[in-house]
Amino acid sequence: MRKLRYLVRRLPILYWVGALSLVLCTGLAMARIVGGAQTAAAQFGTLRPVPVASHDVPVGTSLGASDVRIRMLPRAVIPHGDVASSTDAVIGHVALVPLSEGEVVTAAKVAPTGLTGITALLPDDARALAIPTTAGTPPLQRGDHVDLLASFDLSDSPGPTTITPSAAHSSPETAAPTFPVARHATVLDVASKAITVAVTADEAPRLAYALTHGAITLALTAP
Repeated sequence: MRKLRYLVRRLPILYWVGALSLVLCTGLAMARIVGGAQTAAAQFGTLRPVPVASHDVPVGTSLGASDVRIRMLPRAVIPHGDVASSTDAVIGHVALVPLSEGEVVTAAKVAPTGLTGITALLPDDARALAIPTTAGTPPLQRGDHVDLLASFDLSDSPGPTTITPSAAHSSPETAAPTFPVARHATVLDVASKAITVAVTADEAPRLAYALTHGAITLALTAP
């Protein structure tokens, strides 16, 4: 410290040149930071508040205050579609898809107001049917997709020819005893005694017949 004071007294010009250089470098650095921020703002747009998932949220969850929070994001990274500016717009709605932590919650990812439970997860023009579980039922969770295979005792009843894929080319005696009655059905709910799935309006009658006249096997498929 004494040496510094000595140098300041003996060489004041050198001291002030160093001080001014330091101020100049600091100013240039700050200008570069501000310029970078302005460039980023111009590139990504202004910030706006959007609701995001506070943590990973499984499909079918009724969103609560602890499930969503507000985050400021640039407009360029906000998904297209109807995005609210407050959590009130999504709290109480059911998640139609799994939400990852930090994911923006858009209107398309939640059910409309008033829809809860399985009804909220049911796609348009779909039907929900419950399939009794058996020892052969694979471990499933909401959002999985399954093929529904019907098995009939041909010695008793071959089942309706309208749902037998080989009926046009084979007699009931040679037709396959097991065949699909619904494909890529979405699992809506998993309970201890039944799995509820969503099938199309055309598949629903075939599945209902198979449930009452045969046995149903659920085959897990890829998403």
